[in-house]
Amino acid sequence: MNEIPLEENREPEEILLDAPEAQTETAQGPLQQWLRTHTETSDEDADAEAPPDLPRPRRWRGVAGGACALVLAAAAITTVAPHPHPSTASESTVASPRVSDHPVELVTGTSSGCAHSATEQQILAVARGAVPVRDGGQAIAVFEAAYYRDRDGGRARALVAESAAVADAPAIQAGIDSIPVGTTYCARIRRLDLGLYGVEIHEVRPGEPESIWRQQIATSDRDGHTLITAITQL
Repeated sequence: MNEIPLEENREPEEILLDAPEAQTETAQGPLQQWLRTHTETSDEDADAEAPPDLPRPRRWRGVAGGACALVLAAAAITTVAPHPHPSTASESTVASPRVSDHPVELVTGTSSGCAHSATEQQILAVARGAVPVRDGGQAIAVFEAAYYRDRDGGRARALVAESAAVADAPAIQAGIDSIPVGTTYCARIRRLDLGLYGVEIHEVRPGEPESIWRQQIATSDRDGHTLITAITQL
């Protein structure tokens, strides 16, 4: 077996297991380089990229505050005058009516300039008891005539069903007596639905400005006679 001669002064060769640092950087691909440059962000760059604080939404608060102030001001100056007419005890139980497709308006009264309906003479005949009440509009018109023209609480109460929650004749008479003699009126009676009417009364007392009263009145036909079954102040 042949022996390999060894040189005494020769140093052993080094075997490199890892590549130099410069070579590893060049060996990195584009993705690794991008991640390194974008993840090592300084504090100054982070502050620069941060979005500015959003302004506080103050405008809508100012608008809402103004609307609330208007509502409170309107509520403060709104007043409700006492109504001399009788009404049913429970007004909140009356539902809002469905407006009729063909509303009919009846106008009656004693005020100058009150455009009477063509049936005014018939209403007066009914008020005198010459003919029976045939519909709800007539019943309401005769009730107002008994209240303002005749100033008779008993006659007005006779136009109301006994079971209706409306004041009795003495209470109605007390309301009539509180109105000065010589007071004129003009009633506009508008049919809203079958047996349901919207009533607007323009009342003028001597030496006073005109007052307007609005009511919702229900009627019903009973034994050939139409009677008032409910009166609601609006």
